[in-house]
Amino acid sequence: MRTLFKLIKSLFTLLCLLGLVFAYAIFIEPKLLTTEQVDVSSDYTDSKTGQTLTIAQFSDTHLGFQFDLQQLQKTVDTINAQKPDLIFFTGDLIDHANSYDQIDEIGAILAQLEAPLGKFAIYGNHDYGGGAERHYQKICEEGGFTLLVNDVKKITLPNNKLLCIGGLDEVLLGEPDAAAVEAQFSPVAVNILLLHEPDYIEQFETKPQLAVAGHSHGGQIQLPFFGPLITTAYADKYNDGAYPLGDMLLYVNTGLGTTKLPMRFAVPPVITFYHVEL
Repeated sequence: MRTLFKLIKSLFTLLCLLGLVFAYAIFIEPKLLTTEQVDVSSDYTDSKTGQTLTIAQFSDTHLGFQFDLQQLQKTVDTINAQKPDLIFFTGDLIDHANSYDQIDEIGAILAQLEAPLGKFAIYGNHDYGGGAERHYQKICEEGGFTLLVNDVKKITLPNNKLLCIGGLDEVLLGEPDAAAVEAQFSPVAVNILLLHEPDYIEQFETKPQLAVAGHSHGGQIQLPFFGPLITTAYADKYNDGAYPLGDMLLYVNTGLGTTKLPMRFAVPPVITFYHVEL
């Protein structure tokens, strides 16, 4: 009888602990906005002017599933507090655009973001399909973002250093053209690539010095000593954080929102700030 009581007590304790974990993953961690600082040294940029460029990256908000406009406003305020020179959004703005009823409010919030050298965005797979494409284009325009689709924007910095910012079209539903982007990069510039799906970086023969991606959500659920519980297409090999690949640094931002499962565990929402030596 005593053994049965101990077993019941142990099972009850385990169920309580699991309940607490699920409650944390659903109600707490998805709202724990964090930031991370990434130094991109002159080993990558081959530049030694002593000047630093600050870039903010946010990604995968998936508005409407669990992430809301109040959280988007907090994201904007957090980015502006760091006074970045450039801002990148690497796709998946709205989870399902055809059923989201606050689309008209997004552009005004994104317009509050401030970056003297510009704000740039690319498509994610959720930014296509179901009418999402036209909404996304309009929101980017209202928010002051330049939408890059297999295109490169060239910026001459105050120190006369050339900066090339390339954006690859989305892989799953778009028409990515790595060769077209590569052709627009410059051998004398600091070349930065925005791509939604990180594993697609292997399609680039000539690598930029820095590539920033999203899409993975870090699996949304990570287990100690195991990592992501589930990975997704084109974010299986590279899914969380920094990957030095020869002369290039690939960095995968694990995003802000959620999709399919309304939870995050050991992968809190994050904004990445890059400090690039020029």
